[in-house]
Amino acid sequence: MEVDESMQTDQHMTQAHQQIFRNAQASKQMVYEVFKNVIGTLEEFESRTAGKNTAKLPRSIEKKEAFALRTKNDIRGQLETQLFLFQSQLQSCDTSILEDVKGDLLDCTVKWMSSRANKKVPMNDTDRFAGKLAEILTEGLTSHPEAFKQSPGSIPNIGQEELQHVFSAQYETRELDNAFRNNPDKQAIAPEARACVDTEEGAQRLQDVNPNLTVFLSKYQDNIR
Repeated sequence: MEVDESMQTDQHMTQAHQQIFRNAQASKQMVYEVFKNVIGTLEEFESRTAGKNTAKLPRSIEKKEAFALRTKNDIRGQLETQLFLFQSQLQSCDTSILEDVKGDLLDCTVKWMSSRANKKVPMNDTDRFAGKLAEILTEGLTSHPEAFKQSPGSIPNIGQEELQHVFSAQYETRELDNAFRNNPDKQAIAPEARACVDTEEGAQRLQDVNPNLTVFLSKYQDNIR
């Protein structure tokens, strides 16, 4: 009898650990998906402010067809929205893996910026938006347009696509949970973004647009100014 109870206890503990692991991986994947949206929109904005060197930069994510119908200002507004949504998603991330997620995505952001620095792309608003992304990953939040303090439905620049991301987040979480439930060993897949191996210039570029990031970027280069 005692053996049976012990086995049941072990089984319950195993199930509990699996549930914790599954929830954490699903939460991580949700953050990754929103990060991919930010990078995709950032690269579209980058292309709208392109000089001759920007054309040499590959896209991390295939260009969305909907971008073709939007002006540069539309893309700017959408990028502001994506950063706002990313901040919200990160704040709801499972705390057990939050620091790992932030570290992985900060690495990704620094390497992404390094690719711009490597191609000698002049500094512009693309870098400043990337600095906001890095600020979210290090400080937990960044500044947003004043209008973003309103309810999501009344925020300017949030189109149907962005609202769909908001309204479908709970559904996507359930879908991700089911995917991880069906495969207990499944792990979140980090987003792939263009990168440059040398991170020093990317870290310096981020510090140039936001000096407050210096303390978080020192590990990427030895002699950051």
